[in-house]
Amino acid sequence: MWAAVMGRPAITQSIRVRRLSDFVAGVRTTPGRLRLLRAITVGLVVLLAVVGTLAAVQATAGTKAVTGTSEPLVVDAVAIYSSVADANTVAAQAFLSGGLEPAPQVARYDADLREAGRRLADSATRVSTSGRPADAIRTLSEQLPVYAGLIQAARANNRQGLPVGSAYLSEADRLARTVMLPAADQLLAEEQQQLAHDYSAAKARPLLALTAFLALALAGVLGVTQIFLSRQTRRTLNPGLVASSAVLLVLVLVVGVITLLQSLRFADARRDGTDPLDRAAHARIAALVQDSDESLILVRRSSSADFEADFQAGHAKLLGSGGEAGLLERGGAAAKAAEAYAATHEQMMKTLAAGDYNGAVALELSTEPAGGASAFAALDRAISAEVSDAQQQFTDAVAGTETMMSALVVLIPIGSILIGLLAVLGIRPRLEEYR
Repeated sequence: MWAAVMGRPAITQSIRVRRLSDFVAGVRTTPGRLRLLRAITVGLVVLLAVVGTLAAVQATAGTKAVTGTSEPLVVDAVAIYSSVADANTVAAQAFLSGGLEPAPQVARYDADLREAGRRLADSATRVSTSGRPADAIRTLSEQLPVYAGLIQAARANNRQGLPVGSAYLSEADRLARTVMLPAADQLLAEEQQQLAHDYSAAKARPLLALTAFLALALAGVLGVTQIFLSRQTRRTLNPGLVASSAVLLVLVLVVGVITLLQSLRFADARRDGTDPLDRAAHARIAALVQDSDESLILVRRSSSADFEADFQAGHAKLLGSGGEAGLLERGGAAAKAAEAYAATHEQMMKTLAAGDYNGAVALELSTEPAGGASAFAALDRAISAEVSDAQQQFTDAVAGTETMMSALVVLIPIGSILIGLLAVLGIRPRLEEYR
């Protein structure tokens, strides 16, 4: 009994050795080699279908994320940032008017708050409930009504000629600059980082590289099988294998062309859309903060040195300093408008330094060609045009990319199945000759 039990492993090992020996002997025969080549072909086809489809699915999902989520979130973040900055600027300007604020400025301020609130609501539905973007949105949503309340208090006191109105305005400005604008900047930075990640994910490079390797390996096996059959059967071509190779070539070309087009369009979208949008958005924000600084210089009068320093820092951001490039392209319409606005600001500061406060206020609020309001309006229009142009360039560049990538999700598995079927049908008649 014990000997029988101890002998079972030896018997099992013997069976395995015999099976391996039979397999090796079978592979040495022509039909055995054909079966092996067929099995390898089918295995590679299955791997190509699975890996290629996964690559197409990842690329499609990434493309959809870029065009449908990440870029719109970046646009929303830009709009939130700009709306908060513009509201703060308009509030300070309206304060200079004294008494009842001009209706156009009140309407613009209210529109900014509504736009910020709407964009925050839209962004909240697109981001996760946790993480830095969600924290930034939560901060802005909580502080926006607080800010509006401070501005309302500043207006009410200013209409009555009470000096405390200036304190409320300063507190609102402090809240905007130290809490709200940094939160908006954080939101914009996070969404830009997510957009860059989605750009990378949309290319699906590791899976596409593996797909290309499998396609190359399959082409090699099909070629080896064709050569083997040609030598064994004295037939020049095998119709099934030739058709299978042709379908593989067409599939590789289609996938290559579509992925190349996607890559080129994404490169255009980043160069002409995303990157210029980032620069133009930060340029507009810097300009809006400059305009707010200018108004607060007049509101605060004696304690305005910090705002003047901030104004000059904003000017350096826009046009560059110390050999470093600014956010605006030198010689462009926006850069020329920034230079003209800086000139009106310099004139205002000279008027204020000469003791003519009312003259400085009049120059700041003037809509004449040489007036501060007119100069800033020209700068804001020029930068806003760059923002709109960048958004349009992005939209034009990525148009159709999601549809193209979605087509691969269908083409790759169907093409792979057709390749395998034609290869099997080409080998089958040759195997039957040996029965």
